[in-house]
Amino acid sequence: MINPQENGFREEIKIMHNPSQDEFSEENNLRLRVWKQKAEALYIQKWYLKWKCACFFYLKQQLIRIRTTASILIQKRIRGWLVRKAVKPILIKKIIKWEHGGTIVLVYGTFTSSPWTEPIPMFFNKYLSYHISTILSDKIILPGDYLVKFQIDGEWKCNGNLPISIDEKGNYNNVLIVTRKTKRLHRSMRLRSISHDVLTNESIVISNKNSPILLTRQCMSSGPPNKMDLHNSVPNREIKLLMGSFMAAKPKSKVSNKIESADAYFLNTRLQAFAIADGVSEWDEYGIKASNFSKELIKNLNECVSEKTIDRDSLEQDICTAYNLVKSYGSSTILAGICKDSMLHTISLGDSGYMVLRPKEYSKGLMIVYRSSVQQHSFNCPYQLTHLPTEQDYESLINSGYNLLINLLKQRNRCYDSIVDSVQEIIPLRNSDIIIAATDGLFDNLYDQDIIAIVERHYIKLTSENLANLLPKILVQEALKKSWDNTYKSPFSRNAAKVGKKYIGGKLDDITVLVLVAVNNLE
Repeated sequence: MINPQENGFREEIKIMHNPSQDEFSEENNLRLRVWKQKAEALYIQKWYLKWKCACFFYLKQQLIRIRTTASILIQKRIRGWLVRKAVKPILIKKIIKWEHGGTIVLVYGTFTSSPWTEPIPMFFNKYLSYHISTILSDKIILPGDYLVKFQIDGEWKCNGNLPISIDEKGNYNNVLIVTRKTKRLHRSMRLRSISHDVLTNESIVISNKNSPILLTRQCMSSGPPNKMDLHNSVPNREIKLLMGSFMAAKPKSKVSNKIESADAYFLNTRLQAFAIADGVSEWDEYGIKASNFSKELIKNLNECVSEKTIDRDSLEQDICTAYNLVKSYGSSTILAGICKDSMLHTISLGDSGYMVLRPKEYSKGLMIVYRSSVQQHSFNCPYQLTHLPTEQDYESLINSGYNLLINLLKQRNRCYDSIVDSVQEIIPLRNSDIIIAATDGLFDNLYDQDIIAIVERHYIKLTSENLANLLPKILVQEALKKSWDNTYKSPFSRNAAKVGKKYIGGKLDDITVLVLVAVNNLE
């Protein structure tokens, strides 16, 4: 064994202080608490940053959503205000309209301080898609009849939607009638005033090709004047119309038997002509048989149509001749048409209408290629041809017991619509086209899509001849079924709601339907 003392070495052994177990634990706990506090602080700081970022992103998205919603709402309000401002003249019904195209449209008339010298500019309304002038509401215009004429891009024209008159020099002008607000009139008497100098039925010129009236007829389409030159197109002489019809009379009430229909019609397959007249049944309340006028008008028109009836102008002359030959009192709407060289020429006055259906190219369905418009002075008050007694006949009618009728006539002015107010169209036909012509009894109870659905269910199964013969009865039966439904939201009830009237259910009315199917002449 080595002795450190012997080797000269002396090792000093220093005994280090050995801390107790309690002191070691206390120091570690202190460090752990510090580390835990730092970790909690870091966690809180990290969580706070995440929460701050999330809140900022959420608030940003909310602000973007609120800003987008507000901008859309503001745009809608502004656009709605612009639209209401644009159509306000329509609501007050004090505007002059030009619906036949043109860039610079001016109107001259006798209602200005210096007649025929002060041009009134007409502005194009993009929401209405035609030119309007609010001169009648901007200035005080006294009630009366005024002559007006339109200048379209430097060319003088008459408006086919307004009455036409001839002055002493033979010039054609439109008649503008300014009236005061009056009490609501009887449906049969609420008719547009036509002064004595307005072009009458007998003076309609159809032989002079340069007549302004013929120019007016060309301007009555919805597009620019002479947009489609139908007269210069090559006619297709292979189309003819197969015709069928069905009529149902209106019952007096839902518990009574049917009465005689006030509707009348004719079909002429040889001349390819047809017509419908819807008589005003309210005349029965005044002792006048409403069906007499419509039947006599249609009978006279059937006799007037001949080989010389080749277009809508000659058809208009035939209607005028037939109307002048009517002796019965009453009134009715009129819808007439003739097919020549595969062109359907139509004249419509009032709320009897028609639609032209055409098969789709790549499917078995049908589409509407034309739908006639309705002419009404007010709701359920259509344009119509009227023949009533003159003052010379009052005494004899009173002796015959027509006191109620004479009292009504004495309270109202003798103001009637004219065939000049009618809507006239030319429609090129194709093979398999289907024309549905009917009185308002059909269109007041069936929507257009319902009519199309009914026709689509049958036109594939039936031949063209059977379709023309059977489809009218099917449509009338469907319309009758809807007219008896007291809970049905009919087209008539919806139109009534638009003018503030409350009406629920179908409308009981005379229903007449004509179906014309276009086929090749060789079939």
